[in-house]
Amino acid sequence: MKRLPWLWPAIIILSTIAAGLVTFVSTDTALRPIIVLWFLFICPGMALVRFFHLEELVVEWILTLALSFAIDAIVAGILLYTGRWSPTATLEILMGISLGGVILQITLDASISLVRRIRVSSKPDYITNLETTQLLMDACGYVDDDRRRGRFCPRCGKLKGKQVYLEFIPTPIQPLIAAYLHALEPLRSHFYGIYIFGSIALGAFEELESDIDIVALTQEEWAIPELAQLNALHTELICTQLLGKRLEVLYIPFCDLGKRNREIAPYPTFHTEKFFPSGYGDLNYITWWTIKNKSICLLGPERSTLPFEVAWQDVLETMRDNLYGYWMSRARRPYLFLRDDMFEFSVATLCRILTTIEEGEIITKSLALKCWRDRLPARWSTLIEEAWRIRHHLAVPSLYRSRLKRMREILAFIKYVRERGGKVLEASSKR
Repeated sequence: MKRLPWLWPAIIILSTIAAGLVTFVSTDTALRPIIVLWFLFICPGMALVRFFHLEELVVEWILTLALSFAIDAIVAGILLYTGRWSPTATLEILMGISLGGVILQITLDASISLVRRIRVSSKPDYITNLETTQLLMDACGYVDDDRRRGRFCPRCGKLKGKQVYLEFIPTPIQPLIAAYLHALEPLRSHFYGIYIFGSIALGAFEELESDIDIVALTQEEWAIPELAQLNALHTELICTQLLGKRLEVLYIPFCDLGKRNREIAPYPTFHTEKFFPSGYGDLNYITWWTIKNKSICLLGPERSTLPFEVAWQDVLETMRDNLYGYWMSRARRPYLFLRDDMFEFSVATLCRILTTIEEGEIITKSLALKCWRDRLPARWSTLIEEAWRIRHHLAVPSLYRSRLKRMREILAFIKYVRERGGKVLEASSKR
């Protein structure tokens, strides 16, 4: 049964008022001990416990009692050691703590509801559930492998026609891509080829969620002034282009074509709205497989002619590293999954991993959530629906009454995917 969100704030406020009345106004009432003890044992702790949104009532009450006793003792101890001990002063401070906690809780709840309404109002009307959002994926222009050939000169690699590549790019990001390539013109000699990969190349770009992933293959060393030019052009794109903050660009030397981060030196990147002259992005066999098989060429030779190969077994090896490296390390820090963004990222990414391992495909996060919602055991349906709710900012409350419960579920899901995916990977390695 769903608990009313306003019930406990009302109880705490009324209990605080009652305790004040029997202490400072009607001091001779027979109910005074009961009212004051109820207030001291329950209200200070409950005013803070409600922030945790605990699902289990027993846990909530135990923690309430423990916190109330602790807060009562701390306040009394501070007054005692400062030489200002007074039962009434102690009660006044505890009343202030209880009322302050309730007011803060009400304010935060109202702010969260307002933010949700604002965010949802900016979404397309058809983003309401898993079924209707598929319309967005189908309508955004799936990029087929059968693309028109002969767009580039086989000798110099330059475009034969002006901005022919735009026909393969979703309309909302075409101005950004055109502005980006125009800004790179003074540095044209540095580039061998520029390719879009990620959700755009997979034909499932989501205007309100997807990053714009680009790998730029370079063939000359970068001087400090030229790196400053790169930094300046990205800063300008953020200021002038609506989706400029979504760019995620890896500037990879041509000599490192097809290699992973662990095999190459740091390189320039732009991500999280910042330019880094030297660093690492998300460069692995999945990235290279997508570039080789699905990417959209913005500049340079066609993707199929790039001189490197990625076997599907290399992609599966990356999946193995993910399951037994990255996700095991994340599971050792469970507090990370209390955050909405980390929860959503984890569920969607683990679903993508299952798709890659079991179906031999690389798909987007939203499509992975949709695909596995009905295919996984019923236990995980709430988990996937919650990730969908967060990803698309739906105007509904969390499907979990407690973030701790939700955290335990994602930890169990990580273990489940690791065991399920591990069996498939082990079987494939024996073939």
